[in-house]
Parts: sequence; structure tokens; C-alpha cells
Amino acid sequence: MSIKGGDNVKKLICVILLIMILVFAALSATAYNRNNTADFCYTDYSGTYMIECYGFSATITKYTDVVKSIDISLNKKIDAVCGYGGMFLFLSNDELNNQLIVNVYSINNDTFDNFAIYGIKLYNDTDFCCDNNYFYIENPNNPKELRKYTLFGSLVKTYSFNSNISSAVCGYRDGAYISCQKSLYRISGDSFDLLSNSVSSPLFLPNDNYIVNSYGSVYTSKGDYLFDVYSDNNTQTACVINGVLYCPNGTTIYGYDIATGEKTSKYNTGSNVSVIYPNNGAVISVNTSGDRLIIKTSDFTDLRKPNSSTEGRSDTDNKPADKHISSSVYNIDLNKLKISGIPSGTTVAKLRSNIDYPGYSLTVYSDDNVKKSGNIGTAMTAEFVSDTDSYTFELSVIGDITGEGNVNSRDLKLLMEYLTGAADFNGVYSISADLSKDGKVDVKDLAMMNRSCN
Repeated sequence: MSIKGGDNVKKLICVILLIMILVFAALSATAYNRNNTADFCYTDYSGTYMIECYGFSATITKYTDVVKSIDISLNKKIDAVCGYGGMFLFLSNDELNNQLIVNVYSINNDTFDNFAIYGIKLYNDTDFCCDNNYFYIENPNNPKELRKYTLFGSLVKTYSFNSNISSAVCGYRDGAYISCQKSLYRISGDSFDLLSNSVSSPLFLPNDNYIVNSYGSVYTSKGDYLFDVYSDNNTQTACVINGVLYCPNGTTIYGYDIATGEKTSKYNTGSNVSVIYPNNGAVISVNTSGDRLIIKTSDFTDLRKPNSSTEGRSDTDNKPADKHISSSVYNIDLNKLKISGIPSGTTVAKLRSNIDYPGYSLTVYSDDNVKKSGNIGTAMTAEFVSDTDSYTFELSVIGDITGEGNVNSRDLKLLMEYLTGAADFNGVYSISADLSKDGKVDVKDLAMMNRSCN
């Protein structure tokens, strides 16, 4: 291929420079562990919190019955954060003095304390967490060691493991859960117990009794495996109400019976879910813009019984779809109920003509409204209904991560923000963003999207 004209050369150089900048920005944004994301969320007995960090400042938002936000400023750049019980530990590397500065802020008392740990700094894979009394951090000089400090900076104890630490999270009430490869340990007070040798990390705790990892595996708090939920490899929030585990995937929150692992209910929120938490028996959903939605458990669609539009039919949302639903043009995942590889600009009529569904009717929905014409957008759904079965597929349009049905500068901007840690998306949006089809979203996809926009 030959490049003609100075403008084309300049344009190519600009694209290359942009990709290089984003590579370094993305590396910086993913430093340390997931507790250092731009939007760090956690839930415990005291409430649900979202912390947004920008340089030397942070905004803490507490979600309970009343939403409360507080802005704080520090004299050191915030490199990472963890929190528990209304206390927040803001971590800053002090390169000059070879130490870690820990600022401790209490949202209940509006007070600050700080301490320094000499010889400890955060690196790309340093794990850490805290509870009401202690700060736990992996020894960067020996990744098989975990150090336990008081919240005044005194070293209490050093714990040794047989393999490298892979995840550290606070307990729902107290203590810390530490995973090393597939081994799960719990530290609480003076006790140090091995719970299981078959748990995958990273982990989080939706309540006292259960643990979920980011890949959707559900365990008891003792490490006993229960079942898997579908998560697109990015579950980081869940809650349990009356024996049902509620777990978001993209715009939809699914309910799973804890006793059986059966997917029992769902609710489409209409926007990507960032965090969910329980409050007075309802599921509270917070989207990526910080907007709250209160959902009564009775408002969830019950997947175990037919609804008014499918009277007499069996709901099959929990099992693979009929293999007769097929396409030679699109990728149809009968197990995960997703249709991907849809080109931007595809209309409802074109979608129908490119899918075979003998014995079924096909209805396309956009935010629970029937869509009869116009372009297909990412996260819209296609419902196939027969006399006996019904299946609902999520749709993924190539490059469309805004859900508008085409690829434009807004998609490009959102992907750039995602790669630099300034925005987030998951579910079918991640499938749409993977233009290179290599199973991950990175600068290669950005380059391909940039070409499609020009």
C-alpha cells in the first residue's frame, strides 16, 4: 500500500502518536490493583460508597436512603484507595523518602489522620485492603508476605503464604480475605485460617455469607463453591436479598436463587450498571453516571413462569436456545444468548432477513419498547417466541459502544476514555468494542475504530 499526499502522511502519524499515548495512559490507569480505578466502589454493613479520584482530590459518595457526597483534598497525589465502614485510606507513593503515605479519612467524623510506612511502595500488582482496625498490604519485596498495620502505622504482624498473593479484600464485617493462587485465607483478629484450596480471584463480598469472584463464581464465606453467574468476566458488584443473589451484567440485573444457582429473575435498567446494593428489601442500582434507580424485587421479571405475552409457554432464559435459531451472517451464541458481529447501520428489517428462526416470531426491543424500524443498536434485544419456548438475545453491533446503532466520533471518544480509565463499560458493549476479535479491548481496536470513523 502506498500513501499519497502530505495530509495522509500527517494523518497516519497522528494516529500512531495517539495510539502510543493511549498505550502509556492505559498502563498508568491500570497500575496497582483494582482498588485504584478512577471509580472505586465498595459495599459493607455501613452502606455503599463510590470514590472518584482526580490527582490530589477525591469525591466520596455514600449511597443509603439519602445520598451524601463529600469533596476532599490532599497534599499528595492519590495513587490508590481502599475503604471500609465509612473510613477511606488514600495511598500515595513518596518516592523521595522511599515510603508509602497513608491518609485515613472518616466520613462519619469528618477527620483526617495519616501515617507513613518506610520501605513500602505500591507497584503494578501490589494488593492491599483494610477493615475497621487494620491496613493489610502485600510486601512488594516478597509477594508471599502480607503485612498488617494498625491505622496509626504500627506493624502488628507479618503473614507468610506458600505462593504469591493474588487478591486481598476486606471482610463484610471485619478481617480480610486473602487468595494465593486457588487458596483462600481469612485473617480476623488473632485468627489466621485456610478456608479453601479451590477459589479463583479477584474476589468481593456481597454480604456476610457469600463471596463472588470477578468471573462470576459464587462461594460461601467459607470458600465452598456454589454456582456460576454469567458476567462477561467483569462482575465486581452484587447483593443478596431474601436468598437471591442479584448480579448486574451490562444494563440488566439478574437474580439467582442462592440454594440452587438457578437464574430466577431479571430487570433491564436501560443503562450500564456500575454498582448495586440492597436497601429496605429493594435493589438500588447506580449507573456509570452516578444516577440511582430503586427497584423493588417484585418489579423483576420472573423467569420461572410465563408472563402475559407468553401465556402457556415455558420461559427458557436459563438454558441454551434452540439450535434452529441460526445465521450465516451474524455470530449467534446459543448458550450466552447473544448475537454479535452485526455491522453498524443494520436495520431491523435487515436483521430479520439475516437470521433463520423457523417456528418462531421475532420482536426487537429498545429499552423494553418494540422497535419496528430503524437501525439496530448495541444492548437492544431480540425476542424469539414459539408455541412452547421464548428466548431473549442481547445484540452487539460492531464498534457501537454508545448504543446508537452506528460508529461515530462519540464511540471513538468513549473508547479513548475507557482505555485511559476515565470511562467504563461491559457486557455486550465490550463485545462491540473488540473490533479485532482477539478477546480484549485495547489500542488495536481504537485504531480500527478510528479508521472506520474516517
